[in-house]
Amino acid sequence: MRALFVAAVLMLGLTVPAAASEPPVCTASWYGNPDATTPVHTASGEVLDPAAMTAAHATLPFDTKVKVTNRRTGLSVEVRINDRFAAQGDRCVNLTRGAFEKIAPLSMGVAPVDVSPS
Repeated sequence: MRALFVAAVLMLGLTVPAAASEPPVCTASWYGNPDATTPVHTASGEVLDPAAMTAAHATLPFDTKVKVTNRRTGLSVEVRINDRFAAQGDRCVNLTRGAFEKIAPLSMGVAPVDVSPS
């Protein structure tokens, strides 16, 4: 049942449709300062670990695992949702620094992605 819920949320709430013939457009950004001197807590109450394979999402339940795939390179990473963020424009997920580095250089700042249940 949870997989069906996650699939419905991903299909309906994650992306902003592009042209009718193209797949939906969604971008991922990254966050997490490894040099922070004081602990930062996520919305789930965990201490933010910039190297962890976790992410922030506007609506998915905490502990949901999703696969985030860079649409340009095909590189992907599995992350666990443990934080929240206010989605803006086509931004659908905010990856930790460590997770983003698996799919794109940090210098890109954002990357076009597909997000799917894992």
